[in-house]
Amino acid sequence: MVARCPGGEFSVGQQVVAMMGGMGRTFDGGYAEYTSVPAAQVIAFRSGLDWAVLGAVPEMLQTAYGSLTVGLDARPGQSILLRGGTSSIGMATAVLAKQRHMTVLSTTRNPAKAAALTAVGADHVLVDDGDVAAQVRAVLPEGVDCALELVGTPTLPDTLRSTRVHGWSASPACCPTSGPSATSTRSTTSPAGCG
Repeated sequence: MVARCPGGEFSVGQQVVAMMGGMGRTFDGGYAEYTSVPAAQVIAFRSGLDWAVLGAVPEMLQTAYGSLTVGLDARPGQSILLRGGTSSIGMATAVLAKQRHMTVLSTTRNPAKAAALTAVGADHVLVDDGDVAAQVRAVLPEGVDCALELVGTPTLPDTLRSTRVHGWSASPACCPTSGPSATSTRSTTSPAGCG
């Protein structure tokens, strides 16, 4: 909510959101209850959602969209593996990928969460037993076109084995959402891991 806006761009009491964009570095208060940011970073909106939910939405959607479009350069008709699919970023990415008419393979460690993944658009739910690559290749023998690694470095080698030759893998842990991504990795590994 706007408490004060010296430039008059927003009304006091108006609901607003701001992307991090320097908050916590250039400006104090990235996760504070009150902060002061340039008006150009602020977006007005209306919602009845709880503030705890609203606080997660902008960064989650920005990360999902940036990972899909910049980090992976995903295209309509391609296939994607979402490793860590039941995370908020995984679920948001599944929705965005389906809007791009992509084939979505999504993982969970808990089989009881399969219905939630299907509900957000997963075409294939894979129970992560540590060897997801074998499950991916049972569905798509050449591997997926791209993979979003949301679990972390312990599962990255298996995720890379899930991608086709010259496929892409990205991790949003340090993936910028604009400009070239330093954490996108092109796969040159054959399914057997000897390429």
